[in-house]
Amino acid sequence: TEDLAAAEEVEQAVSAERDSLETKVEQLEGELEESWRSQGDLQQRLSGAEEELELAKDMVATRELSEEAELRSALVDFKQVEEERDVLEGKLHQLEEVHAKQGRDLE
Repeated sequence: TEDLAAAEEVEQAVSAERDSLETKVEQLEGELEESWRSQGDLQQRLSGAEEELELAKDMVATRELSEEAELRSALVDFKQVEEERDVLEGKLHQLEEVHAKQGRDLE
């Protein structure tokens, strides 16, 4: 009977230890699943942030190209205005010479 009582004690201890280990395994499995979900969420957020970064880079590049085109256009306009000014200055110089010559001719 002592052996039987000792065997029952050992069986209860083993059963309690098994239950404890099963509970720990279930807890760790739950933590692992939560970790995977969290990792998935973080991966999705990272992917979204990377997409936003690429869009922002594209927007900046487009804006830079647009500004560069505007600057080129303004430079062309400026050069045309300079050329027109040079032509007008040449005509003014010719008129001044004609006027001066006419003044001398009248004298």
